Amino acid sequence: MPALLSPENIALVAGGVSAIVASRDAQLRPSVMRAVGSRIRADGRRITVFLRRSQSQLLLADIAATGHIAVVFSDSPSHRTVQVKATAALQRALRPADEPALPGARRSMAVCTNSFSCCKCERQKSINASTRSQA
Repeated sequence: MPALLSPENIALVAGGVSAIVASRDAQLRPSVMRAVGSRIRADGRRITVFLRRSQSQLLLADIAATGHIAVVFSDSPSHRTVQVKATAALQRALRPADEPALPGARRSMAVCTNSFSCCKCERQKSINASTRSQA
């Protein structure tokens, strides 16, 4: 099976860039939150994003209910972006082994992880999503 992400895109995601996580509810209303960290397997087939549970309740509920997740990784200085999607995302508690992927030790974290598929288009990897305000 061919790689879903190029080595350059795997390196971008692994480089600690900004990550925005999105999902949707059953009525297709989107939810979105900035991740506080992420990890990617060397082969690019599994990406883990870290969310602050206290700020991401709506997003986490939508991911739990639908399994759908999209993550945009962005390197601000270069404007390079990669976006990935999954339809069976899982949530789990933060583990001690996860802490090196975070800017500092975090409590009350939720982790979403799954094998992602890459959204391919000619110019960039992207999706269209609108945002819903977080209460």
